Amino acid sequence: MLTDKENVELARVEYQNIKKNGAVKINVDGKPTTIGFVVDKIDDATGQQAYVVADSQLPSNPTNEQLNAIKQTTILYRGSSFNVSLDAANDWLGNDAPMAGQIAANMFGNGGKVSNKPTPQLLAAARTLHSTMDKYPNASVFVYGQSLGSMSGQYAIADLSAEEQKRLIVAYLYEGPNIFPILTKKQQDNAKALNKLNKAFNFIDTKDVVTMGSYGRGISGSVGNKVFLDSKRIKNPVDQHMWGGYQYDKSGNIIVKTKYVSDYAKQVTQAEISRIEDLRKKMTKSSGGLSSSEKLFLDAMEARSVVKGMQLIVDTELGNLKKKYSNAITAAENLWRDTKQQAAIIGQHISSSEQLSALSRGGATEHNIKTQQVNDYQDSITEIKGISDDYGTLVGQITAAIESQVSTDAELAHEIEGLL
Repeated sequence: MLTDKENVELARVEYQNIKKNGAVKINVDGKPTTIGFVVDKIDDATGQQAYVVADSQLPSNPTNEQLNAIKQTTILYRGSSFNVSLDAANDWLGNDAPMAGQIAANMFGNGGKVSNKPTPQLLAAARTLHSTMDKYPNASVFVYGQSLGSMSGQYAIADLSAEEQKRLIVAYLYEGPNIFPILTKKQQDNAKALNKLNKAFNFIDTKDVVTMGSYGRGISGSVGNKVFLDSKRIKNPVDQHMWGGYQYDKSGNIIVKTKYVSDYAKQVTQAEISRIEDLRKKMTKSSGGLSSSEKLFLDAMEARSVVKGMQLIVDTELGNLKKKYSNAITAAENLWRDTKQQAAIIGQHISSSEQLSALSRGGATEHNIKTQQVNDYQDSITEIKGISDDYGTLVGQITAAIESQVSTDAELAHEIEGLL
């Protein structure tokens, strides 16, 4: 399972130029790793550009048996082009501008006369997802998209039937305006169902002008659970939009605004556990029961999911406490400085040592005002960091055990290939 940082790196692949059957590679745990191979490359008259990535390469004219053997597909919807081209015109004039007008009308009102309808590229994106599921009938599906690609992904997954939703593992959608209002009632209900199942996450940098505040004012729903980021400010708005403000902790978890951390950790954990339960059912169905090796593997995967969820919360709280304690340390240092300055003004007629002696008789010493406070705060930071490190060590130990089990059990490795 990829980290948040690795998921963003995979989403960036949508902007690369990869040939059909070319390998899709990203860094996983710091090592170049092949995620899959481009089996379909879409570039149509609507401006839609997307890659369909599968767990295996396919020949030019694959047989039904080869298509049925694909276990996992990933659709990468590309965002808007910035070059001067027909593709850019299709993106901006045919899709971005009309969608921006509809979203703004829903946000600010238009006398009740908002005409909502999907653009050609969004309709094409839904067709791509449906056709991919039809073409690879045994494959689970991941969806990624950023900017216009996020809107395409939002619309595509909202158009899935209840049966198709079962095959969607998760959708990661980045920095796209909220298209929920332009959906039909049925599509909105589909989106709500996906959100409840934690099968879609919509990442929002509120410093990015492209989101247009569309996940708040005037629009209550969304396609994907909303994840509001604790982002940094980037001077260049294009860089801000292209993930430039995203921040990650040491484990590769995206840093979320404090009040949303608990919900996000819960959603991510539940999503992973649901995914493991689906895998448990598939394993049980295929063999009539679980072997001791399979049980050990699934239990370890579930334990790792829970621990990672707790680590996300602990690391976030550690960051917040570090900020608070850092401010408190600065305040203590400033208080001691101000105290000495006041003593110097009041006790102009006596020496510095006599001023400090007078302060000490009143209990105002550097130790009491500054040193002790700083030491206490730093001890608290060290203690909390130790808890965070313990969680990180535990995640590492569980992960190492899982990898060891898979590497020494060829049958298990073959069984889960393309499913994780």
